[in-house]
Amino acid sequence: MREGVSRVLMAGDVVEALARGQQSAHPNCSSSWRTFTVGGHNLTDCEAYRQGLTPTHYTCNTTDRTRTDDVILAECRSACSADAACSVMHWQGLKANNFSEDAIGQCFLLHQACFTASKYDTELAPSFCMQTEMCSRAPEPANAPVYTAISVALSLGGSVRRAVGSVRKYERNPILVQDRPWETRLDNGYPNVVPPSGGDPNQAGPTSWQLWYGDCISAPTPGAPGCEKQVLLYANSTDGLAWHKPTLGLYDIGPPHHKENNVVLYGGGLGVTYDAHDPDSSQHRYVGLGRACWASGTCPLDAVRTSSVGVASDSDADLAVSADGLIWHGVATLAWPSPQRYDCHNQVFWDEPLQRYVAVTRDGFSGPVGRTIGITTSPTGALGFDTTAAPLEALYGDEQRQLYSQITFRWHNTFLGIVMVYEAQSGEGRVRCRLAWSNAPESTEWRWVDAEGEAGGLAGAEFVPLGAAGSFDSHICFAAARPIPHAAEERIYYMGGNGPHSGARNSSLGLATLRRDGYASLMGSGRVVTVPLTCTGPQLKVSVDMLPGAAAASFRVGLAAVPASDPLSLAHALPVTMNVTDAAIRFHSGASFEKHVGATVALELELAEAAVYTFGWG
Repeated sequence: MREGVSRVLMAGDVVEALARGQQSAHPNCSSSWRTFTVGGHNLTDCEAYRQGLTPTHYTCNTTDRTRTDDVILAECRSACSADAACSVMHWQGLKANNFSEDAIGQCFLLHQACFTASKYDTELAPSFCMQTEMCSRAPEPANAPVYTAISVALSLGGSVRRAVGSVRKYERNPILVQDRPWETRLDNGYPNVVPPSGGDPNQAGPTSWQLWYGDCISAPTPGAPGCEKQVLLYANSTDGLAWHKPTLGLYDIGPPHHKENNVVLYGGGLGVTYDAHDPDSSQHRYVGLGRACWASGTCPLDAVRTSSVGVASDSDADLAVSADGLIWHGVATLAWPSPQRYDCHNQVFWDEPLQRYVAVTRDGFSGPVGRTIGITTSPTGALGFDTTAAPLEALYGDEQRQLYSQITFRWHNTFLGIVMVYEAQSGEGRVRCRLAWSNAPESTEWRWVDAEGEAGGLAGAEFVPLGAAGSFDSHICFAAARPIPHAAEERIYYMGGNGPHSGARNSSLGLATLRRDGYASLMGSGRVVTVPLTCTGPQLKVSVDMLPGAAAASFRVGLAAVPASDPLSLAHALPVTMNVTDAAIRFHSGASFEKHVGATVALELELAEAAVYTFGWG
């Protein structure tokens, strides 16, 4: 736990729980303090330190009582034990008064008070002082038709944990190989895949599967290192499995092939996205991000850049649009200041709920954490980004395991990131695909799905595991932008490499699949209480699997913090005992959530050797 102060302020009876810190003077404590009013009580900051009270305990001073944190902890623990929704599960992470910064609901009172917590913390350490501008409220109740289980769990009981989904690799992998004379080194490939109709069956769009991928045409021999000159290639398919490389006639690579190739333009690390959210913008069906010759195809990439967003010249742009994904028009140069860099898989996409564009790029290359992930969103709904500051450093690793790039996408109420983790010091140069999540894209709250134990996080479970020795993907995994729901599965395309990152290797396109909505789950046996959720319909539905080999696997869900006699309580819920997708939850009495529509409720989940992916009233 980081040093400093962590407060949890509850409605009703004020509870102030503070982490232990070191007795150390701070300028704010020497002459003044701030007063905050919560629930009718005045909380005086820094007063205990000024009065020289016991250094190992901070005293909660209110207008009507003074209590030490030990007393507060005892009172909270007693209240929590008396209520099902505030069970002992909420106290995991509270070890010897050690308040976990990830446990927003660390100290609970009864029933609705559990849902009104505010979390206050500070980076001012070691001291007991808090500045008002550093305060932040706890998340508001979630509001979505469908919720991902990993994002709304407030407490995990028993053996329940967040787990990465289990992919299946296509038995006929690889599905595209470097077999053209100009494909001397596909390198990381940075693939971008767009399905027919752009993925939306209600929209007019492309009639075939489309693929854009990178190629290093400067490699001296096939597979050899060397990537000074990069180009963007194109392929299409009728089924997303068998790919065709058409002759485009757009880019002259010199003799003997000249323009008889599938090269689109000159540039590297390019992200291409289908964007049809604006029905009046026929020329704006595809959006591209990255340093490239978007307009002319052959411009010099060392052209001088402007220092702010502006209309790009025909010879140079970082942001571009296209009607067909082949002929492009520059929109803007995006000259973000250091540490932003374009030498990765850049990505841009429109997010409908946010009504904003999201850009994902690289922040930094060296230093103690090496490569990191940078994310920013457009200031408005228009295509463009503020370049007065570098994108937010959203996620970082360490010098040994550096974050090369991230494919970011929305999964219901959550954002997922397939993060390419480069083992920079291993000597084998492997790049592994791991999975992270956040409730917002431009956030420092990104965390690993598999984050538990010494093997979690940077060294956690792979999302698309590397293949065995001698396979096409034995060393390298670079996920495509983006995963695609298709039929009853999720398709994850990726570029696999059979040699070290900086050494000789061939790269090929592979395919892995998941069950629908199977990216990540709450898995195991135990009970889970959710954060408050907005009920949006009368029928609760769930996607859940029973773990293979389990003798008596099941799943139940009902309202939390209600008497067992309530018809929507967990006790009245009928168990699910088979793998289901968007299946209706039923109760003994035939009750529905109709009277709760529009209200805020919390759910209690019971897993017995099960994995729950999503649930909601959508």
